[in-house]
Parts: sequence; structure tokens; C-alpha cells
Amino acid sequence: MSLLRLSPFRCLLPHLALVIALACGLPALAQEQDRENQPASGAEEEDPAQDRYRRCMDLARNEPEKGLAAANLWQDEPESPPAAEHCAAEALIGLERYAEAAEQLRALADEVPDSRRAHLLADIGWAWMMAEQPEKAYEVQSEALEQLPEDVELYIDRSISLADMGRYWESVDDLNRAHDLAPERADILSLRASAYRRVDAPQLALDDILRARELSPEDVGLKIQEGIMRAELGQAVRAATLWQQVINAQPGTRAARIARQNLEQLEGPETSEMPEAGSGE
Repeated sequence: MSLLRLSPFRCLLPHLALVIALACGLPALAQEQDRENQPASGAEEEDPAQDRYRRCMDLARNEPEKGLAAANLWQDEPESPPAAEHCAAEALIGLERYAEAAEQLRALADEVPDSRRAHLLADIGWAWMMAEQPEKAYEVQSEALEQLPEDVELYIDRSISLADMGRYWESVDDLNRAHDLAPERADILSLRASAYRRVDAPQLALDDILRARELSPEDVGLKIQEGIMRAELGQAVRAATLWQQVINAQPGTRAARIARQNLEQLEGPETSEMPEAGSGE
């Protein structure tokens, strides 16, 4: 996986649940929530198709193997609805069979309204990213961006796919677009810094990390990244200081372990004699 794969992926399910609701005539999420908030009024029965979809999705999320079996049986029936494919995709995601999930979701692309198709394509791209097939992710992300040319998350996702293919300058281009659309997001600057490191532009990488830290000063991940940038620029003492601050401030955490590993890899007598730094800067 690329180093750019540091940012959290957006959740796959909210988009898809609404897509399936629109495609199948199932109640949209807001309508379901409104109904849940209302007091029970007599013996109102749930539609059998809705009930089957709900039960299948519950299984897919909580017991994905059983959910997949239920979805497969549903798909084998004549004129099975798109909801069956969605349930199968949900179960495959739970089983970490992301490539198969992407194929299931792709089968839905012709079933949804044009107004929702781009969001479905974005989610297919997400699944291909998780399957570590960036070429396929890039293809559907590019198709989605034709319909959603100002979608920040799509630019971020496609930048990660490009980085995974080794196309770092193109990744920077997408992150530039994302940054123009959302200049206050530290995660975009962090990702662009990682891309700059890959094209041997450490000063540009450091500049982005410093701006990101101004936007999110409590983010220890950014502090670790700044240490990496400083070390690559030959500023070993400053790098060691930053990592020691993380160790002191959050002992026993994953961030502290990463900082300790980086600190141990630093070479040079000037760092080995450095006193421990406090958590302040």
C-alpha cells in the first residue's frame, strides 16, 4: 500500500443505502428515521420486501457469512431486486472480499437513477482501493468526477489511487484541486506532503505539514510526519525532539510506538545525547 493511504476512507454505507432506496422503492433513510421516532400506531405491517432487505442487511453487517448466503439465495430468484446485490456487497465487505464487493456494486450501476450514479461509482472506487487494485479504482473515480467535478472526497480518493500506481505528480494535481476546494482541511495537506516526498521535494512536503499543523495543532500524526520531513532535510535534532514529545505526551499508544521506532532509526551522536523533550513545543 502507498504511504498516501494514511487518510481514513469515508464510510461506504450511507451513500449506498440511499442509492438502493431510490432504486428499489425502499424507504429512504430519513423516512425510516422519522418512522422510528414516531409512536407505534396499531398493527401497521412492514412491506415484505422491505422486511427481507432489512433482515438481510442485519445479517450482512453482523454475521457476514450468513448474510452472503441469504443474499445469494435472494439473487438466484427470478427478477431479484437490486437490494439483493446490495446485501451481497455489504456481506462481502464484512468478509474483506473487496474486489467481489466492487463487482457486485458495479452490477447496480445500471439500476440506479442518473442523479445517484456518480455516488455509486465513488463507492465502487472505494471498494477497488480496499482491494488494492488502483487501476480499476482510478477508472471509476474518473468517471464519477465527470459528473461531480467539485467533489473533494473523489479527488482525494483518486489521488490515492494515482499514488498507488506510482503517478505521484498526477496525485499532487488532484490534491491541489482538493485543496482549492477545501483549503482548511489538514488531511489534504498531509496527503500532499506524502506525495511531495515521493517526488523528492522535501521542502514542499515540510511546508505542507507546517500548514497542516497550524490547522490541526493537536494531531500527533502530523507531528510524527513533521519529524520525518525534518530528518530528511538533515534536521535530526528537531526531528528527534518532535518524536520525543509524542512519546512523552502519549506513552503506550500506537503513535508513541511509531515515534519510538523513528527515533531509534536516527543516526548520529548529536541525537543520542539529546535530553527528553516535554510535550510542549
